[in-house]
Amino acid sequence: MPLSGHHRLRLLLFAAAISGDSALSPVAAQKVSRCTSTWETPRPLVGTEGRPAYVEAPSVLRTPQGLLLVGTPSLIWYREGAFVPPVPTTPTDTAAFVAALRRNVGLFGVRFRPKEVHTPLYPPVLTGAASHVVGAVTRDGTMHAVWLQEDVLKDHPRATLWYASLRGNVWSAPQALFSADQLYWRPGTGALLANGNTVHVVGSYYRADSGGGVVHARRVASQWRVRTKSIPALPNYTTAAPIGHDSVLIVFSAGDVHAGVRNGSHLFAIRTGPRDTVLGEPVRVQWSGLGSASWPALNVLGDWGARAGRLSLTWAVVGAGGSAADSLFGMTTSDGGRTWSTRISGALPPQVALLTVASDTRGNSHVAILANGDNERAAGRGLWYTKREPDRWQTLTRLNFGEVGSAPTLSRVGTDTLMLSWGRPIPATKGGGQVAPAGMYAMLVDRCGRVAQ
Repeated sequence: MPLSGHHRLRLLLFAAAISGDSALSPVAAQKVSRCTSTWETPRPLVGTEGRPAYVEAPSVLRTPQGLLLVGTPSLIWYREGAFVPPVPTTPTDTAAFVAALRRNVGLFGVRFRPKEVHTPLYPPVLTGAASHVVGAVTRDGTMHAVWLQEDVLKDHPRATLWYASLRGNVWSAPQALFSADQLYWRPGTGALLANGNTVHVVGSYYRADSGGGVVHARRVASQWRVRTKSIPALPNYTTAAPIGHDSVLIVFSAGDVHAGVRNGSHLFAIRTGPRDTVLGEPVRVQWSGLGSASWPALNVLGDWGARAGRLSLTWAVVGAGGSAADSLFGMTTSDGGRTWSTRISGALPPQVALLTVASDTRGNSHVAILANGDNERAAGRGLWYTKREPDRWQTLTRLNFGEVGSAPTLSRVGTDTLMLSWGRPIPATKGGGQVAPAGMYAMLVDRCGRVAQ
């Protein structure tokens, strides 16, 4: 006997409840709940003794001990004159001075505990200057870090990605993963993923003898396996996300040498699984014409999105001949990148400098934007925010968070909570100008309530 509309709705709600899937039809979803996103008041990142702390473009990681903000440079500010050694200086004074500096600068991040003092995360024993450290946490609670070391003093500059893991308070010995003449490992140009207890590193590179390419390093049971794919058109802006149990979808920006016409840079995708001996051929998933695709970000949609292959792809496009992105786009896949939805365009502020993207448990993509602004429509450097729901972008809004002195990072830190971190410039006390920034953060909380039917 056919079911009535009332019984069909009850079965749909019951199936969603037992499966944990919140992807109801638009009508059903509107009847069940409505969520509003609210920014809480920004707070300073405070280190030991109440001094300002700072982490550059941090990876924000959830651990059993609280949040870790991992990034470089990281430091805890010291008060003027706090580390000035006495005169005359003895060897003992010098050793104490160096030890004090090491406790406050050259860090790999800070341990973040709201309403408490944030303590420093000290680095492993390094073989050179580390930059752009990125972190991820596996299911067993181990923190994994990858960073860049560049040697510019050689006849031919050389860049190397290094890796170490942190279990408890003990670092493993760092090991070199991959080297090239140039490695594109900056915010938005590389990815470190933890899928279960498997670690993936994805980036792009250039070698004078062989050209550009994409590198994928996979770690299982303490062993690394590194694979590369030569890309003739100099790839950049690499992002990645887990799909299924142990596969990865890689997306990068590059020109299309097979297009037959002059073109800019577009988005290409590579699917790779644990049994693949080589990286497959890239497939173009987006076309920018003469423009340039920039800051692509792959995000898993919902708690079980990776297992189901449900991903969101967000990116910006710099128009032909332009110097800053002027278009924002987003699209989704439900099959791990084999097919994609129609792209949806959104608004951007003038003079965009950086995008950072995070997703929530309901399948929305949140975007924070650093923009330099112009004299006509904005005043100075600032942060902007928008959200892409499945079928539309919300209105672009400027966040009244004061001056911005460094790149922001948007991260999911709870079921309904995102964290935006950035640097606030500190004015110099002598000679005018500004010195390095101090850390700030603000929480974006989604509050969902039932709607009367």
